[in-house]
Amino acid sequence: ITAKWQLLPIALLMLLWFFPRHKLIVHSLIMIAIYGAVSILENASIRRHFLIGLITGITACIARDFAVYFFLSFAALIAYVGYAQQKRDLRKKYTVCILGISIGYLPIIGMMIFIPGFSSAYLDFIARLFSAYTPFKSLPIPWPWKVSPANFRFDAFCLGIGYILQWVFYVCSIIYIWIAREGIHKLNPLFLSCIFIGTPILSHANGRADFGHFAQCIHPMLIALIAVGAYAIKEKKTVFAVLVCSSLIFSLILVLTGSREISMALRKTNIQTEKEKRLAQFTIGVDTLWLDQDQITVIKWFQNFAENNLKPGENILIAPLFPGVYPDR
Repeated sequence: ITAKWQLLPIALLMLLWFFPRHKLIVHSLIMIAIYGAVSILENASIRRHFLIGLITGITACIARDFAVYFFLSFAALIAYVGYAQQKRDLRKKYTVCILGISIGYLPIIGMMIFIPGFSSAYLDFIARLFSAYTPFKSLPIPWPWKVSPANFRFDAFCLGIGYILQWVFYVCSIIYIWIAREGIHKLNPLFLSCIFIGTPILSHANGRADFGHFAQCIHPMLIALIAVGAYAIKEKKTVFAVLVCSSLIFSLILVLTGSREISMALRKTNIQTEKEKRLAQFTIGVDTLWLDQDQITVIKWFQNFAENNLKPGENILIAPLFPGVYPDR
């Protein structure tokens, strides 16, 4: 795919799936990992093995769970490529990759060494993830056949279909890759990379099966589908092309029906057109702003918290889950 008019709808679809506003970095990390995997498949040099290790280490500083997924992905990828190359320099490549992970993780290692109390707090937080007090609460997959007619929601129904499509795609892709392992050089590097990176993060998408977690993990599948679609169109394989186009169209329907970003944009449009009179003037510091009533409620809560808990001259840094809280003090 080289024509700009072909890349534009692909870019828009990818952008629409940048759903969770508080974790946009995760989407970016996944696509950086895909780039690292493609680089290994194109040229499995020692330098590039160091690069994927560095990507994993830096990811561990930002999102520990995804660092684990990337570690599993790259470990499997190195073994897969090594199998095709008769295990040439396999031990050396793993060693260089681990060295890259260590260097990428240096910011956390440095803080554990030089910041008092950071090491114990950090290790305690990791331990809590595996205890009964973990903040992570699982959600079951909304399988379509479990949706009762009384509580039917079209977006939830589509999400269930999306999970089925995801599982079918990855299972079929893994079987195909295993069968074709002798001819790895003939497989599309982008398709292979997406499968290796996307498979472990299925755990993240399925562990808490809501729209946000599904969106965080969909980009490898979307990119792989696009790669397969481009190949099918080039080789005039009509059935594959139709299946891929149908899947991409469904993904567009799913994001349009389930994305709270789009529903929020429509709601803001209604507010701006005075169909819904929820705006009010609110003073923050020396500024007077027009804000939504819900935002005013949240900001008042922060102001009351600061007045009741902070001493004169003491400051507070507010790092909200969702960005947009106006900095006051």
